[in-house]
Amino acid sequence: MFESKAVHIDLKEYARHLQTRTSPSGKQLFCPIRKKWIVLQPEELVRQLFIQYLLHKRNISIKRISVEVMIQVNQQTKRYDLAIADAQGQIDFLLECKSFNEPINTKVYQQIGNYNLELESKYIGLSNGIIHHFLYIDRKTNSFKFLDEFPSL
Repeated sequence: MFESKAVHIDLKEYARHLQTRTSPSGKQLFCPIRKKWIVLQPEELVRQLFIQYLLHKRNISIKRISVEVMIQVNQQTKRYDLAIADAQGQIDFLLECKSFNEPINTKVYQQIGNYNLELESKYIGLSNGIIHHFLYIDRKTNSFKFLDEFPSL
């Protein structure tokens, strides 16, 4: 595994911004990006908490954020969890979310790395709601650098 330092972000702090309801299919969360109710699953909770962090702490415009978008990776259809576009509409930050009990391991790094081969984001992040890693990807030198904080977008 890589030598990395986890960045401290307390996502629980943003739970107060979540909209929830109970329906016949179970507990649901409202996704402000997709503008619809989503069944509450552990990974979805992490994604929605991270969205609230982006909106309320980082002041990222809701118009720049995309969620669960299909892409082609090695001739397979995949969905990325969350991305933030720059002013030109190019993906600047790509985030892979896992549930609270899933470790951030080499497999997760490989997953987001494969997605980023297609998307060519400058920054990537991995989060299980407790542990958060952010990296800068340098395409010129074909290298990466772990960041000590969420990137300035």
